[in-house]
Amino acid sequence: TNDLEQMMSDVLDGIISIFNCDRAWLVYPCDPEARSWKVPMEHARPEFPSAFGVGCDLPVDPEIAKVFQTVRSSSGPVRFGPGSEHPLPGETTKHFSIQAMIVMAIYPKADQPYMLGLHQCSYPRVWTAQEDRLFQEIGRRLEDALTSLLMFRNLHESERKLEDAQRLTHVGYWERDPDTDLITWSDETYRIFGLQPQGRTLSLTQLPELIHPEDQQVMVQ
Repeated sequence: TNDLEQMMSDVLDGIISIFNCDRAWLVYPCDPEARSWKVPMEHARPEFPSAFGVGCDLPVDPEIAKVFQTVRSSSGPVRFGPGSEHPLPGETTKHFSIQAMIVMAIYPKADQPYMLGLHQCSYPRVWTAQEDRLFQEIGRRLEDALTSLLMFRNLHESERKLEDAQRLTHVGYWERDPDTDLITWSDETYRIFGLQPQGRTLSLTQLPELIHPEDQQVMVQ
């Protein structure tokens, strides 16, 4: 898919099913120096409600900053709770009945780090070494997917801004392939010539018919 949100949603659904856990989520940015953080995506079983307000900016307090720092300093997943040297974050754990947690930082190119995490709320789970490795491999694949889709989204955002700039200034651009004689026009170039954007494919030989008769010879020369 080219839909970033759909991809993240499908991955979290898959993780909950694979690990039989109660909650899966993504945090952004995973940065102990940031002023705020948010949860762009979270899925949970019905009996365990959402732990975070999805999309809401939350302050990076000392406890959260310590979690981010711990996760960023590790080359793989970090376990919190039973069987781990890291205690569960106090306030969040109490409020949302978290009994075990495993998280890892993921680093998509051209963006800040994310944190992928799982909660077990139904019992004090001890994550196994096999689960640790599986979680890490899923995280790496998610990292690759985020890299691709974020680059795709940024490209489309740049194209949208270019289109807006052309529309506002009434300026267009075009390219010609000399091998095929086909001309590629921006949407605004079509509008300048009084045509529906992308409504027809044009070649250089067809261009004179769109020019005022008195100007055709000059254009051809």
